[in-house]
Amino acid sequence: MKNEINSSKLNLICHIHIAKSDLDDYLQMSKIFEDNLCFGRQDREDLLARLLQITPIEDHSDISETLEREILDYESVFPSIHRESCFLSLYSFLEHELNSFCIKAAKELGCTKELKEDKKNNGVFRALKYTHDELHFRLAGAQQAESFLRGANVLRNLLAHNGGRLKTNRDEAITLVEQSKNLCGAPGEKVSMGAGFLAEFVGAIRQLFDEIQNDIQRIT
Repeated sequence: MKNEINSSKLNLICHIHIAKSDLDDYLQMSKIFEDNLCFGRQDREDLLARLLQITPIEDHSDISETLEREILDYESVFPSIHRESCFLSLYSFLEHELNSFCIKAAKELGCTKELKEDKKNNGVFRALKYTHDELHFRLAGAQQAESFLRGANVLRNLLAHNGGRLKTNRDEAITLVEQSKNLCGAPGEKVSMGAGFLAEFVGAIRQLFDEIQNDIQRIT
């Protein structure tokens, strides 16, 4: 019996460990992109300097305006698309990992009640409820992470279905924007993500995974 329990613990811990490693990959990918943005601006500034050297003075104003518009687009449009895409992808990753963990944990721990099908587009918190109610995980140190993720869930839905525009009535997304130094936006306006938001999001997910791992040690 002891060997069976240890085997269950090992399988579940390995699942969480691999998920945490994948989180690091997401973060590294995002950092590479952000670093490349800095190089992109420098390339355009160098190009502007070279063009101004070989063109008549009377054309300098038009050339500067054109390249400055390109730099502005490069630094606002591209980062926004990248950060929102990474955020949506990372949220889907979280949802998948929690769901697959619940299915594996139910099998390893002998839980007969299955994880219900997600019919309300709320897979993350359906899985967390399952860990509380059926797997008897406490997740005692994850309250802050769960609060962050509730805001992230609403933000995900707004990006997917409302162009990233915040609602006018107060909800978890507005609370998240107010509490995060890496988000900005007012009710009724489109939310803007700063370069550090992905790291902040990864930090909340990692905190949750750490607490799941603690509970694995406790109950198996």
